[in-house]
Amino acid sequence: ANTHLAQVVGLASRYSALGDGDARWAVEHFLDTLTTHHSYATGGSSDHEAWGEPDRLADAVFTQHDALETQETCTQYNVLKVARELWRWSGDPRYADFYERALLNGIMGVSRTPPEDISVGRAHHRSHGHGDGGGDA
Repeated sequence: ANTHLAQVVGLASRYSALGDGDARWAVEHFLDTLTTHHSYATGGSSDHEAWGEPDRLADAVFTQHDALETQETCTQYNVLKVARELWRWSGDPRYADFYERALLNGIMGVSRTPPEDISVGRAHHRSHGHGDGGGDA
């Protein structure tokens, strides 16, 4: 998933720098496809760092073990870059709505930040591990 996202972020940069309409269309089409056929209610989209068959998300969360491998934060971070650019270009509130849902659920919602760090504004993402919660990232 992240390999393709780097390409889409590059297309967004191309549109921003050069006004290439084909690049913009590709970015819009990508996010529309992702959000309508490959995304969970939380805004997350990946399953084991990949996208599967369209409209088959239940397969990814059928067992608890499988569910722990969805909504990978690095993928989510890059999807947020794409949504932010689309909102910036168009002002369309659906991009801002998606961005808010994906940020709250896919980045902040999985953070292992201690409450004392959040209350004083020192929050940072401490772990990408869904199961063990160990290690800084």
